[in-house]
Amino acid sequence: MTVAFRRPVGVGFVQVDPRVDGEPWALYLARLPDGPLVMIEGSGAAIWRAAVADGEEACGGVDAVVQRVADDIGVAAEAIREDVVAFLAELVAGGLLEPAD
Repeated sequence: MTVAFRRPVGVGFVQVDPRVDGEPWALYLARLPDGPLVMIEGSGAAIWRAAVADGEEACGGVDAVVQRVADDIGVAAEAIREDVVAFLAELVAGGLLEPAD
């Protein structure tokens, strides 16, 4: 699938780096200015980060996102593809991710 994703205009984010506190990656996302604030961590954070190049720009399609997440967590891409695709759809439905033009 070649649909690329990006962070929508008006969505703010803060990343909590695991090297700082020893916890998994965590992201705090919000549609600004009214929210709500959403926290995702672990594999969910890895999916969002892979989809939007750590929040900065569009970063490839579904296949690229699946591969980045698989590499990040050390599993086969096909083993997680269905879950990654489902979570990408949830992020888009929640307005925290959008297809890039």
